[in-house]
Formats: sequence, C-alpha cells, structure tokens
Amino acid sequence: MINKLLMAAAAILFFVFALLTVTPAEISTAKIVGVWSLKYDSHGRYWFDQIAFTEDGQKCILSFEFNDAGETQTTYWLNNYRIEQDVLITEVIYSTTEFLPKGTVIRDRLLKLDSKVLALVMVEPLFNLQTESHVRLSGVEPEALCKVVQAYADSHGESY
Repeated sequence: MINKLLMAAAAILFFVFALLTVTPAEISTAKIVGVWSLKYDSHGRYWFDQIAFTEDGQKCILSFEFNDAGETQTTYWLNNYRIEQDVLITEVIYSTTEFLPKGTVIRDRLLKLDSKVLALVMVEPLFNLQTESHVRLSGVEPEALCKVVQAYADSHGESY
C-alpha cells in the first residue's frame, strides 16, 4: 500500500515538474555562466553556497556551514557540467564531502533560468524534492571562485 502511494506521489510530482520546467529553447549554457548564491532554506544550521559556472563547462562550489559555536565548515566541489534540454548534468570531479563524492553524476531539472534567478530540483540522485533557489551575484567572475576550489584541491594532493 505504501509503495503504491509513493509511486503515485512520484508520478504526480514528475507531472508537476514537467509543467513547471523551462522549455529547451529558453535554456542556453550562456545564461547559466556566472556566480550564483544558493539561498538558505531555513532548515538546519545556517549555511550558504556560492556556485560558479564557467563558459568551458566547469562548475565550482564553495559551501559554508556554521555550527552552534559560530565556527565555519567549508566544503569544496569541482565539477564538470552540461545542459541537455531542461536538465543540468553535473559530474563531481573533486569533493571534500562523502555526501556527493567524486564520480557522482547529478541531474537537476531546470525550473527557471534567467538573468537573476536559477531554480532547479535534483532528480538524480534523489535526495529530496525541494526546489533550490539561486540568485545571480553581480561583479563576481566564476573563474575566481573556481581558482579557490582548484587551489584547495591542489594543496591537498588531489588530481582531477
């Protein structure tokens, strides 16, 4: 019974996401290039992410989470990305977390992509169905953020 309910809920959510997604004609790699800030979702400890997309297909992430003492834990990801239709496909090349280790392939359905907003939902691996809402940061070059992530990986003897 529970399996049937879960399957029905998944089918309904898939249908809703299909209606809400941007059309392939509205999507181009040029639109996503830049630095985005993932907005805090009010769940768990305070955190924020900055995500850079370069023209040559790199996606770099710096994630900052604060514990109860106000101390920061930083997580670094270096990825390759491409967009196919309305799906952002990311392959993790380097990661400092076990949550999404090297080799993981992530598929995010693009719900909105314009000059100010990037909204998506992860469809693979399926961790949750919560929409991620990002805002574009102006005046920040994606290569600068990627340089920080690459320097961290290099200083820890990682090859990518």
